[in-house]
Amino acid sequence: MFVVLQTYRIRGRYREEYLDTIRRVVEADLEIGCLSYQVLENADRKNEFTEVMTFDSWNHYERIRRSPASRAIEHFSDHMDDWIEGGADAVQTSYWTTAVE
Repeated sequence: MFVVLQTYRIRGRYREEYLDTIRRVVEADLEIGCLSYQVLENADRKNEFTEVMTFDSWNHYERIRRSPASRAIEHFSDHMDDWIEGGADAVQTSYWTTAVE
């Protein structure tokens, strides 16, 4: 199992547009083979989100990552610098593997 976490804070004025777009991103990634994809909001910090994407393996992640981007992903990518506090550079990404099964 391979999990990718991405955490960032959305500027409040873009919240609804972000939520509409990320819903479409999740749908698109699940359609192309992501095992699961959750978007969580920090209960203590409104507008701070963590995306949790699960794959079979690093290779599975790489295959999906190299797939042509959906229109939703392109839309999100085009607006990251506006929507995310600190822009795309502020996204914190970490990679996790299964320690115990």
